[in-house]
Formats: sequence, C-alpha cells, structure tokens
Amino acid sequence: MVKIDSLSVLIKTILQSPSPTDINKIKTELQSKLGNININTNGKGLKLLDTNEIDLYQRKMKNMLANLSIGKESIMASPTIKKDMETFLNDLTKVGSVGGKSTKELGIQFSELSTNVRKSAYEMSQLHKDTDSFFTTFTKDMWKLAIWVAAAKIVFFPFQKLKENIIFI
Repeated sequence: MVKIDSLSVLIKTILQSPSPTDINKIKTELQSKLGNININTNGKGLKLLDTNEIDLYQRKMKNMLANLSIGKESIMASPTIKKDMETFLNDLTKVGSVGGKSTKELGIQFSELSTNVRKSAYEMSQLHKDTDSFFTTFTKDMWKLAIWVAAAKIVFFPFQKLKENIIFI
C-alpha cells in the first residue's frame, strides 16, 4: 500500500509550476503565432480571448447597460450612478488587455451597478408615492368634500323635511 504525503505533493506542485517569466515567454510566443488573440493571465492559468469575442462581449454589456437605463434617465444622471457607470465602461474597454479586468469581474461589477440602479429607482418610486402634487391633493380634498356633502344631506334632509311639516300653533 502506497501512502501519499500531501505536503510532498504540494511542494512538488509548487516547484513544477511555471514562473511569471515562463508565463510571459509562453504568452508572447502564443501572441506572435496566433495574431489577433489576446491572452488574459489575470485568473487561474491562461485564457485565450479572440478579439471578436471581446467585441461581442463589449457589445453585449453595453446593450445590457442600455436596457438597464430605459425609463430611468433621471436615476442614471445621479452623480453616484454616473460615476459607477463611467468606471464600468472604462473597465469594459480594457477587457482582454494586460491589467484589464476579467469578464467575471466585469459581470460582478455590472451586477452591482444594476443593483444600485434598481435600489435608486425603488427609493424614487417610494418618494413619489409618499408625496402628492398640488393637483393630486386638491383632487383628493374635493372628493372628501363631496362625500361630506352627501353624508350631510343624507343625515340632515329628513330633519329639514320634518321641520317644514311641523305646524306651529
């Protein structure tokens, strides 16, 4: 029976893993041979990103951002959302380049931006529900007045008729 020492396996794995200089050599060699392929070494290992894939991903994310902003122009104009959006678009242009964010990181960043926009939209809708315009308040008050007039007629009309029918001697 063979006993595997996990510490020795870990040490062998570390010693056999490529150094950053080896990774850069492989990266430059692949780029020279493949032409329009960008190599992303931000994550675990190497990931080849074709420039067409990068363009499609950027178009997809810009389309999702446009969909998110439909009907929320005033929210998108707020300083915090605008800043987050500019940061996201700036990071989106750097996808696939050295030092740029990975697509997973950008997906998380978009998700956070989307959450902030939805949260702001909800807060704005609650603010609008809690406050009435002059016309809305006036309309509500006129309905209340009409209800009170009708109630007064119902209650006091019989007394008025009774008073008219009583003959004083």
